[in-house]
Amino acid sequence: MSRGLLRTLKKRIDSTYSTMKITRAMEMVARAKLSKIRYGLDPIIEYEKELKKSINYLHKKVFLGEKTKTEENFLIVVSTDMGLCGGFNSELFRKVNRELSEKKIAGIISVGLKAENYFKNSKLVRNSFSKFFDVPTPDDAEIIINTFYEDKDKDKKDYGLLVAYNEFKNPLVQVPTIQRILPYDIDDSELPDDVYDFEPYPEKLFEDLEKNWIISKVLLSLFESKYGELYARQNSMKTATDNAKDLIDSLTLLKNKVRQSNITQEITEVVSGANALKS
Repeated sequence: MSRGLLRTLKKRIDSTYSTMKITRAMEMVARAKLSKIRYGLDPIIEYEKELKKSINYLHKKVFLGEKTKTEENFLIVVSTDMGLCGGFNSELFRKVNRELSEKKIAGIISVGLKAENYFKNSKLVRNSFSKFFDVPTPDDAEIIINTFYEDKDKDKKDYGLLVAYNEFKNPLVQVPTIQRILPYDIDDSELPDDVYDFEPYPEKLFEDLEKNWIISKVLLSLFESKYGELYARQNSMKTATDNAKDLIDSLTLLKNKVRQSNITQEITEVVSGANALKS
């Protein structure tokens, strides 16, 4: 029995060690990918802020501060293509389900394979983008937004637009968030004095800047989600690697105890046999 137990323990140690090598490799891959996008997040944040300031001012010039009201909304859900990143996707989907129960959602645009699979039986899904990018770009965000405008024109309705994603707080914290993009709130406190001339006319500038700002807002959500995903996967794989190492240490200790017990038993049997022969 002890020899069979030793073989079983050796197999478990070997399989756990193989798993540990995989989790360590995935942790290193996530860390390498982080270096690609580490310096891209801050410029996007600043670009979106500056565009929003221009939008605020032009909205005042074009619409005299009035706010558009919408009853139905489109929801962009940004998930991951891969798993093994803890509760990164599941927590986001729980928040989306609460949003679906509280607000009138006319359509869903899913981004990421996990969201596509999660909502595959939902009649609300209008478009799905899976395995769409490795590092998000403005072109990726524009393609997503164009599908929203196409559905909006086809339905001939003035939909609002929401985006659900994991907001990046720090390497250990990513918060499931749903932000409203359209209609947006105007911050009157940041509006400058009326000292500007426009070329071309404000209505044309507003139309162009509005779409550019919406694209930048979606791009920011894609970027934060990807950034948070890589940190979440890195942390999950590091935890898995540490757990595997602890398990190997425990199994090795148990194997040594069993082997020592076998040796002690064999010595006892030899001594007992020798004593029996002498007597």
